[in-house]
Amino acid sequence: MTKFYITLTENYDTKTYRLTEEMFISLCFRLEPYRSYAVKSKPIRCIENGKIFNSAMQALKWLSDFGVECSYNNANKIKKVCKGKGREEKAFSFHWRYVNESDREIYKTKKQKLERWLYYACLKNEVHSKSYKLPEEVLRTLQKELEPFCSSIKNAVSKV
Repeated sequence: MTKFYITLTENYDTKTYRLTEEMFISLCFRLEPYRSYAVKSKPIRCIENGKIFNSAMQALKWLSDFGVECSYNNANKIKKVCKGKGREEKAFSFHWRYVNESDREIYKTKKQKLERWLYYACLKNEVHSKSYKLPEEVLRTLQKELEPFCSSIKNAVSKV
């Protein structure tokens, strides 16, 4: 039997609710406009040889010839270098940049905007997990809808 959950977070206060499959599917469709990770891949360039890749994952496939494992964690290392995030100037002995350098500035602006969001929802089942950044009014509506139908199974305050 598959289990379905939604976790609602408000200012680091988290509540998790068990859902029916029908409710889970309905919420997936309703929350789709607020999907957090609906970012399209951006072309990147290896500075040393000028090769252009459609995404960090494609660059990793090229790097696999040199023994680098293809994983999302390794792709994130390349993206961090492209974004100028952190202290690293290289990933896997190569310099990386977005093909369109303005993407680096867009990231910095977007990051400042996202830091204002303190309301999240995460829909989970045994196979998938989807995260959403929500406006406060959407979170309040969900809380009101879920409270009578779903028993809270976990209340936790986590501090970052």
